[in-house]
Amino acid sequence: MGELCKKVKADADAFVGESDRHGETTMPCVRPEPPESGAVLTVEPTKASAARVLGFLEGELERLELPLRTVNRLMVAMDEIYSNIVRYSGAKRAHVRCAEEKGVLTLTIRDDGTPYNPLEAKEPDVTACAEGREIGGLGIFMVRKMMDSVDYKYEDGHNILTLGLHLAGRC
Repeated sequence: MGELCKKVKADADAFVGESDRHGETTMPCVRPEPPESGAVLTVEPTKASAARVLGFLEGELERLELPLRTVNRLMVAMDEIYSNIVRYSGAKRAHVRCAEEKGVLTLTIRDDGTPYNPLEAKEPDVTACAEGREIGGLGIFMVRKMMDSVDYKYEDGHNILTLGLHLAGRC
């Protein structure tokens, strides 16, 4: 039993004292999730907010003093993902989180739009000429090639896409 539960039980026992108790004592204990690390921006997903999202990300990446090549990769990935949220999701809110921990940069994009797993999109035929290629799927294809990990889940009414990139020379 955790220390908090022990303290609450001791206080309850002291309150009841010697009175006759019938039945058992039930004590639910709640363990809060640790707060998320990193910087978070919450916006209404509109074309106008795209510049704010990209500016936020660029500022965070500059603060982390990442190489320009890495910054460019992450900016392209965010531009692609966010523009799809704006155009197709119907979301009213989007949350963008940027965090670095143990040499891995994580971008988490969470929105309340229509459930959609971009990882289930059919992979485009990149060998076909542009005129012969079906529209769609190229953006997430690029993002998957640029990132070390791309994960999706739908949870509590939210699409959650997490992009991971290992940063060379960081632990």
